[in-house]
Amino acid sequence: IEELSLGSTGGLGDRLSALPDDILHSILLRLPSTPAAARTCVLSRRWRGIWAQLPEIRFPFPSNPAAVGPALAASAAGPALRLLHVACRDDTGANAWLRTAASRLIAGGELYFYKRTPGEEKGQAEALSWQCRNFELPCFETAAKVWLRLGFVDLELPPTGVFARLTELRLEHVNLERGFQLGDMVSSPRCPALRELCIARAWGVVSLCIISQTLERLELDILHGLEELTVVAPMLRALNVHACFAWRKPVAAIYASRLEVLWWSDAFDPSFVLFGEVENLQQLTTFDIHVYGRFDYALLQDYVMLLQHFPTVSCLDLKLNYQRVSTPSL
Repeated sequence: IEELSLGSTGGLGDRLSALPDDILHSILLRLPSTPAAARTCVLSRRWRGIWAQLPEIRFPFPSNPAAVGPALAASAAGPALRLLHVACRDDTGANAWLRTAASRLIAGGELYFYKRTPGEEKGQAEALSWQCRNFELPCFETAAKVWLRLGFVDLELPPTGVFARLTELRLEHVNLERGFQLGDMVSSPRCPALRELCIARAWGVVSLCIISQTLERLELDILHGLEELTVVAPMLRALNVHACFAWRKPVAAIYASRLEVLWWSDAFDPSFVLFGEVENLQQLTTFDIHVYGRFDYALLQDYVMLLQHFPTVSCLDLKLNYQRVSTPSL
C-alpha cells in the first residue's frame, strides 16, 4: 500500500496513477457518487477525466439535479452508460438530461430517478398542488429497468416508440394527465419484454387496460380515481391491487390463467369483478380486519365475498388488527 501511495516517499513515484485505466475505473466505481469520483481530478493530471470514462453516473440523495446534465456532457466521449441514478428534491433540467440518458444507456441499462419534496416526505400530497410542471417521459429503447418517483408532478407519456428491452417499470407519485395512454404504453406492442410493472400513488388513471404476453408481476397501489381495470396477461403470476377504487364498487376483468399470488386490498363484488380461469391460485392476501373499535360491515361483506370466490387457496394471509387500548392512569 505504501508503494502505491500518491504521496510518494523515499523517492517512490506516483505508482497508483501508473495503473491501467480499467483498474482506476474499478477504484472510482467504489466511491459513493459521481461528484466524489470527479473530485479525484485534483490528485494529478493522470486522474483528470478518468471519472468521465465510467459507465455509471450516480447522484445520491440529496443531490443537485442541475449537475447531472454537465456530467452527462462530460462523459459523452466515454462508454455507453449501464446505470444512471439520481435522487434529489427538485427536477431542475431533468427533462433535458433524461432525453440524453435515453440515448446513452446500453442494452440492459438501468435508470433510477427519485424526486422527493418536503411535502411528500410528510405525506402531504395535497401540499404539492402548486407544482404543476410537466415532466416528459422519453422512450427508453434500450433500458431494462426504469424507476421514476416524481413528487406528484404532471407526467406526460410518450405517445409513440417501443421500450424494446424494458423488463421492469415503476412509476410512483405521479399525475398522469393522459392516463388513458398508460395501458397502451405498457402493453406488449410497446413493451414486448416487460415482466414487472408497478404504478403507485398516481392520479389521472380512470380506465386502465393492460394486454401483455410477458407480464409476470403487476402492482397497482392507490390509483386515485380508477374506475375500470382490465388485465389480459397469460404469464401473470402475482397481482397486487391496493386501495385503487377508493372502496367504490370496482369494475374489473382479470384474465391471468397462471396467477398464483393475489393481494386484493380493495372493494370486491363478484358481480363487477371477473377473474377468468384462475385455477392455479395458491396464496390470497386481503386487507386488515379491525377486531375492536368501529366496525365496517360493508368491508366485511366484501371480504367474505372474496373468500367465497377463492375457496381452495393453499395459503390465506389474514391479518387481524388489535388496536392497543390505553388505560387511564389512576
